[in-house]
Amino acid sequence: MPQQQFNLKNLQNLDFGVINSAFEDAVSRATSDCLERPEDRSARKVTLTFIMKPIMKNGDLDSIDTAVDFAVSIPKQKTRIYSMEPKTVAGKPSLYFHPDLPDEPNGATIMDRAGEDD
Repeated sequence: MPQQQFNLKNLQNLDFGVINSAFEDAVSRATSDCLERPEDRSARKVTLTFIMKPIMKNGDLDSIDTAVDFAVSIPKQKTRIYSMEPKTVAGKPSLYFHPDLPDEPNGATIMDRAGEDD
């Protein structure tokens, strides 16, 4: 196959489609995050950066080393707010929560009360 011009259309032919495959992977990661967290309406970004470095030989431009960097920007993931009770036990400050009642660290369930009769 003869030389091809470096452009977006021909990138799929370079190195058996490695760049195209990396692009598809980056888009897939951003899309996956949209599918998993549609309630987060923040933008997801896929960025392609072309890095070009001239290579000199005998005082003349011989070639240009070219690379493509892919960056995927996805909003930070965070949980909702949980209420925890601060306690100092044996001189060490800690936080405590109830695993069955994430909004009531001091709450008690029927199962908790059943254990009190022992």
